[in-house]
Amino acid sequence: MSITKTLTFNWTSLTQYAFLMLCFTPPSNAELSTEQNLVAWELIPARPGGDGGSSIVTYSGHVGFGSSELAAGNIMASSIKIEMKGGQKVNLITDVNNYTEWDTPVSDPSLGQLFKAYNKTATSRAMSVGTLNIKSDGRKDYAPTFLWTTVGPNLFVEAKFQPVLKAYVNLGYRKNEFITADISGDAIWSQDLSGLPDQSSFDFIETHILARLHHPALCQ
Repeated sequence: MSITKTLTFNWTSLTQYAFLMLCFTPPSNAELSTEQNLVAWELIPARPGGDGGSSIVTYSGHVGFGSSELAAGNIMASSIKIEMKGGQKVNLITDVNNYTEWDTPVSDPSLGQLFKAYNKTATSRAMSVGTLNIKSDGRKDYAPTFLWTTVGPNLFVEAKFQPVLKAYVNLGYRKNEFITADISGDAIWSQDLSGLPDQSSFDFIETHILARLHHPALCQ
């Protein structure tokens, strides 16, 4: 069963604009490289001033694959998405009208908690893994978290999604931008969402030296 986690990020008395970028760690069996990249999952603009502000981010626990279109500036413009669960595999295919789509996922117990996607089209594709938020009308909003830029015909990607979220400040990236630089040493905060209660609050604090996040309930 998927469990929703709601995270509230609060700030007050900032002296300058701060842009808080949230990224998930790479899925297991994936390594960062020129063709395997983190994606900016969420971007929170925190405005200066004494009144402060807050922003709510939701992680639904639903994940899946996307066949993604890449735009200028390393932006992932759109994705054909499919929800996946551990122990499933799926094919990306071209139908009789030459439209690209995902086939129906099938069970493969040998995968354990991994899920796998094959490119069964005739050309290389950009594939991603990401989160899905299910709307009240059943619509699924897909937010990519990791990208394989070039998956050739008859090749596959596989993932075990790890809900470890990291925060970065003022790195200059935009939401849905895939990140080609090494930012592994720039994170100010890391949190395994599976260990959080359903609702959590974090304070974004500016100091003279650095910015940081802390969980008020854990700092009393």
